[in-house]
This record gives sequence, structure tokens and C-alpha cells, in this order.
Amino acid sequence: MGVPLIMREQVKRLMNNRDAVEAEIEALTSSLTADGMPGISGPLVDREGYPLADVNIHQVREWRQKLIQLHNDHKAITDQIERALHQVSALRKLLHKKRTGHSDLCY
Repeated sequence: MGVPLIMREQVKRLMNNRDAVEAEIEALTSSLTADGMPGISGPLVDREGYPLADVNIHQVREWRQKLIQLHNDHKAITDQIERALHQVSALRKLLHKKRTGHSDLCY
């Protein structure tokens, strides 16, 4: 008897979610760092303090905010994956001990 399918599927689902978040982060980063764009943290005003004329300031601010949210989501999902993998590992050790009577598990 191996690790329950539901636990493996949970880890897989979390990894897929993280992959989707990473793809969205990459897309936003590409948009913000494209030619003529101010980048992820560059100024949105010129040297005289006026808003950049050739940049949609509102859109850039929305993208930057979304990027911050996605980074937070990525960290949270990664933490969930780590916890789930620890649970899977603990369960594997427990199942191995039950089957063999030994507590040492070689991977």
C-alpha cells in the first residue's frame, strides 16, 4: 500500500497551481519590462516630476499590484506544497514501518 492517491493528487494540483502563477508572473514581468515601459519598480514620472506621457500609468500600477499579489500567492502555494510533501514523507515512513517493522526507510 503506497501513499494515498488523494495526497498525491493534492500535491500535483498545488504544483499545477504554482506553475500557473509562475506563468502569470512571467507574463506580467515581460509586459512591465518591454521596450518603453518603466519596469517592475522604475519611476512613473519624468525628471521634472510629470507622469510619463508614453506610459499608461494606471495600467502599470495595476500590473505591479497584481505582480505583488502573485508573488505572495506563489510563496503561500510553495509553503503548502512543502507541508504536503512533509506529510507524504511521514506517511511513507509510517507505512514502511508498519509493513516491515523497521523504522529506517531508504529512498
